[in-house]
Amino acid sequence: MTLHIDFPPEKEKEVLSVLKALGVTIAKEKSDSEKDRVFSAVKQGLKEVELHQQGKIELQSAEDFLNEL
Repeated sequence: MTLHIDFPPEKEKEVLSVLKALGVTIAKEKSDSEKDRVFSAVKQGLKEVELHQQGKIELQSAEDFLNEL
């Protein structure tokens, strides 16, 4: 059986401790807010690529990006 539960992040240790004590197998999934944040970042990146292809913005070169690291 699979059960999906949501709980506050600050309670993660306690919840996982109880579940492990009960012998429950745990598979963590990203929360919807994390998925939304990743989706928004990818969407923004694709929008920037489109604007670059249209000649409306200039993108940073890979060399410049790596030099910033």
